[in-house]
Amino acid sequence: MRASITVHREKLYEEVWATPLRRLAQHYGISDVALGKICRKLNVPRPGVGYWSKIEAGKPPRRIPLPAQASITVIDIHPQPPVPPETAAEREERLQSEAHIAQFAHIRVPTEIERLHPLTRLSKRHFEDIARKLKRPQRSGVGLRSDWLSLPSNRNGRYSCSPSEGFDLLVSLDGVDRALRFLDTLAKSLEKYGFALRVNQEKRRLEALKDKEVAAFELREGYKRIPLDAAEVARRRAVHSWSPDYEWKGSGKFIFRMFGENGWSHREWQDGKKSLEEQLPEVVAEFVGFPDAVKADRAARAKAAEEQARLERIAAQTRQRVEAEQREFQRFLNEAQRASLLRQASAYLTLLEEKLAGEKLDPSGPAVAWLSNMHRLFARSDPLHARLEAIKTLAMKEPLQPSYSYYSDHESDDVSGQ
Repeated sequence: MRASITVHREKLYEEVWATPLRRLAQHYGISDVALGKICRKLNVPRPGVGYWSKIEAGKPPRRIPLPAQASITVIDIHPQPPVPPETAAEREERLQSEAHIAQFAHIRVPTEIERLHPLTRLSKRHFEDIARKLKRPQRSGVGLRSDWLSLPSNRNGRYSCSPSEGFDLLVSLDGVDRALRFLDTLAKSLEKYGFALRVNQEKRRLEALKDKEVAAFELREGYKRIPLDAAEVARRRAVHSWSPDYEWKGSGKFIFRMFGENGWSHREWQDGKKSLEEQLPEVVAEFVGFPDAVKADRAARAKAAEEQARLERIAAQTRQRVEAEQREFQRFLNEAQRASLLRQASAYLTLLEEKLAGEKLDPSGPAVAWLSNMHRLFARSDPLHARLEAIKTLAMKEPLQPSYSYYSDHESDDVSGQ
């Protein structure tokens, strides 16, 4: 990342009037919008529309002088890292998305609604009722307003409409007409493309349903704080001593949100470079493509889960094989220890027989019987013969069979030494 660049307002003023803002922004490694904000912070005026065309025509217009005052005179610009070039896959995906959205370019929000959608009619009636209640004459009494509890709830200058009352909407009274025109057009478009609109009472939301796939949606207006002039503050405080010196109003900026069942499917559109109305084709395109996208995502998730289960089975089998091999190896060690001890016992038995060679022992007596019994027990306990037979059996098995499979199926006390 490039180091930050310290810029003085006098220098920036000269640059802004010598180079188009977009090209100058590229020089600083930021967007033209970000550079415009920096100009406003430093109180640096910028050329107006048509300035550069007049320069090209050889008729340079007069510059706007640099104001003498500014809250700050120096600022650090932090260049953004360069955007990596678009890959072929990304370009293909973008082109497909643009082609999909282009199918809905004919959808436009009208200046007036000709035929109200049922949800639009309900919402319109709801806000008309709010307006009537707000205009209801105040009744004087002991309280400053005895009927204040019956007033509609004001949420920072906006009023809500719940899904049971129409659209899921939070908007100022000034923004009701615009909001209903947008939502009316959206609702009609969705129904045209096979969606059914319904209220989910359990989740308290308005949903669009198609092919058993569900997406909820809502429209919200922002808000802003407006300071009141002294006369209005005095008038209000004459009635309510606690009245603030400001009031909340709707900002006129709309945010439309779409909610799927999964976080990845949540989308949001808002007023910006393009108004929400201009983005309606993209909104409709998102809804229309939503069912297939959810199904594809579900299939991909199922495939990923299946692959994960397969890998877990392989890991479990590997653990079982390793554990079986460890158990088999431990049995082998026990067997080796047993064989070593038996060899020592055999040597000791041989030594005893050598020492007793000169003695005249009764062949049918208990001493000879004891020696014979020790030989018999040794032969039965010696694991060597059993191990050799087991290895020969393994040699006759099919290739790639785990070595432990024989012992898991043919364990014996003689072999394992247990």
